[in-house]
Amino acid sequence: MALCLVPAAFLPDAAVWDYNAEWRAAGETLVPAASDLKGRDVAGWRADVLRMEADPPEGLVPSSLYFLIRESEGRPLGCLDLRHSLGTDWLRRYGGHVGYGVRPSERGKGYAKAMLRLCFPLARERGITRLMVGHEEENAASRAVIHACGGRNPERVILPDSRVKYRYTLDITEKDGEEGRLCRCHPGPCR
Repeated sequence: MALCLVPAAFLPDAAVWDYNAEWRAAGETLVPAASDLKGRDVAGWRADVLRMEADPPEGLVPSSLYFLIRESEGRPLGCLDLRHSLGTDWLRRYGGHVGYGVRPSERGKGYAKAMLRLCFPLARERGITRLMVGHEEENAASRAVIHACGGRNPERVILPDSRVKYRYTLDITEKDGEEGRLCRCHPGPCR
């Protein structure tokens, strides 16, 4: 089962609708937020995703959105938003480089860990060698993912709304056996 990350711009419209519909049917907020159509059609959403890579709105940093798929079927299993920097005060104090989520029907299968590891080479291509990633206090699944990917000695931060978050700095310099790659099944360039 080959897993890969595909840039969001290349995901078929039906797959985007299906991904969003499953989260809504489960009564959950889409994570990362960038994967949420938020009332837009897919073309409008896709334009906003591409804009975030090159020219984000004031107060945001450039980011790239990827979907995790099995190459053999193309169905999105999860989504990852890679911020190219921690270029805002909020990100430096409370946030991180990565936000990720797995669709409700595919949780507990190791896909979050796969996504996080697959993003390491993409982050390095952007000059990031120390990846900041975090989880809210009650999110045991995300804590396990981060630990499995090398997270140790978290920083405990209190968010402005009094929630507790733990942030980890992952050293993502070249790792032996790392399998990070982008999917080759879409029609356009990978990056």
